[in-house]
Amino acid sequence: MKKIRILMFLIIAVVMIMCLASCTSKEANTESPTNDTVESSYVEEKLLEVKYPFEITYLLKDTNGNIIKVMLYNQETKETIIQEFFYEYDYRTEKFIIYETRETVQNKANHACQNGKDGVDGQNGLTPFIGSNGNWWIGDTDTGVAAQGPKGETGSPGKDCNCNCNESNTTITRPGDDGPNREESNPVGTIIYHDNYVKITIQKYFDHLLGPGIRFYIENESTDNLMIMTDEVVINGYSGITHSFLAQVEAGAPAIEDFIIWNSDFEKYNIETLEDMTFKFTFYGVDGSNTYWESEELYINLNK
Repeated sequence: MKKIRILMFLIIAVVMIMCLASCTSKEANTESPTNDTVESSYVEEKLLEVKYPFEITYLLKDTNGNIIKVMLYNQETKETIIQEFFYEYDYRTEKFIIYETRETVQNKANHACQNGKDGVDGQNGLTPFIGSNGNWWIGDTDTGVAAQGPKGETGSPGKDCNCNCNESNTTITRPGDDGPNREESNPVGTIIYHDNYVKITIQKYFDHLLGPGIRFYIENESTDNLMIMTDEVVINGYSGITHSFLAQVEAGAPAIEDFIIWNSDFEKYNIETLEDMTFKFTFYGVDGSNTYWESEELYINLNK
């Protein structure tokens, strides 16, 4: 009988020790969460907190909507910070969590990028041409699209004006203002920059999920593969409004890239209508070269 009492006492003691250890473990997990418990929404919450001197120049999402790559540009130190996020699906919470993050820093003096292995050459494409019927053809296929649109109506007579026009003859500058030329309008087709064998044209204005956007058509006639970013961006007189733009353009090739103004900051700065924007383009060589230059201050009238 005495042995049975001793055995029962030992069993109760073991159970109490196990309960105490379990409670301690839960408290520790509550006080010190690991990186594995960080959900994907954490990245978006942190991006909304980005302030000057940092600006978001590039953002990439996967097919699940998770942000997997962000590029931040420090306008004071001229450094580019690249952050990458890696996810796995937690079947218990039915959410994506971050299991690893990586960060690299690049600057003007050493803005070399590591290139991967060359891919396999693709097949030569077919150059469109105008057929005898006036339509665009690709190979032996008639696209049915006329190369020339219908004749428009006769326009009204033009009026003389005292103005200075740039080489594209698409913008009219108003003399007398300090700083860069203030343009009455920047219609689609305006050449906003043309120097060092690079030409950048406004292709369209549009509304993006994150906010208003400007689509640029970029022609790189230089011998360098370039990465183009924006710097010293001031919108409606404010330099802290979140925006994004980054273009990678191969030598001798065109590219299309969008400049997005995030409307998440509009309430903070009491912005109801976009008025104008000043900025600079910065150009980097991406093949390990030290190629770098920046444009003069540019101006776009956003009050459409």
